[in-house]
Amino acid sequence: MSQNELIRVGMIDFLNGAVPDYQLNLIGCEKIYGMPSDLNSKLRRGELDVSPVSSMEYILNHMKYRILPGLCIRADRRAATVGVFSSLPPQEWHRKKIYLSGASLTSIYLLKLLCKAYYKIQPVFIQQSLDNVIHENLTDALKHNDAMLIIGDRAYEEQKTMNSNITYYDLAEAWRAWTGLPFIFALWLVRSEIVDLRRSCIAEIHKAFLRSISLGLKNLDDICDQLSDKWSRKQIMEYFQINLAYDLHEDGIRGLTVFIHELYCHNLIPQKVSLRFFES
Repeated sequence: MSQNELIRVGMIDFLNGAVPDYQLNLIGCEKIYGMPSDLNSKLRRGELDVSPVSSMEYILNHMKYRILPGLCIRADRRAATVGVFSSLPPQEWHRKKIYLSGASLTSIYLLKLLCKAYYKIQPVFIQQSLDNVIHENLTDALKHNDAMLIIGDRAYEEQKTMNSNITYYDLAEAWRAWTGLPFIFALWLVRSEIVDLRRSCIAEIHKAFLRSISLGLKNLDDICDQLSDKWSRKQIMEYFQINLAYDLHEDGIRGLTVFIHELYCHNLIPQKVSLRFFES
């Protein structure tokens, strides 16, 4: 990458991307929007240079990246947008089919870990597009299927319309009950190979995201107005003030470290992983 090339910055095309994108001023950059799974693969293939991606993308390919300090998508208790919908309680998922959303690698690994280590069950995980499973709505689909992992805006929407016999089981809430720690769903990563080439630019991008998040959280009324066609003010305020946080603090780092440790101990990842941070 030359000094004159635009730095390609990934942006989350979900509700949780609204705050980091608030009045975000990136000079010498191209913003590229996508679902979390798209951002993961584009960063891995070198089609993005900096991006928020699933925590599992770092865990599985940590030598390729550096973590931008202080930035994450964190749930201290209930995430509200990452969970399993089912008419059965988790203890009855043993040997039942759970359909996995392809939208987030981290949520899939978290669910597998919780089933194995916390609930002590062995479901059958089915990797399939939810569009192939849900033909009309969630309620109808669950008449013929045992459970479904759904994330993002769709998970939030389904909770508003689901029948009373269906329960939403929040994965961050289960993680908190098991470990007492927050869960880190996403990290902001930069490709290691461009750090030395564009260190000062990466540092400015890092500062810009920190500024935008701080500004966005102080101007939630404005964000409510921007998203009013899809979300109510109450939903947005609750989501950003209660369910979600963006600062990678000490407890968050500990939660991420414990997640990595438990994945390794339960043979869900092949090796131990250390956290390597970008230094400006």
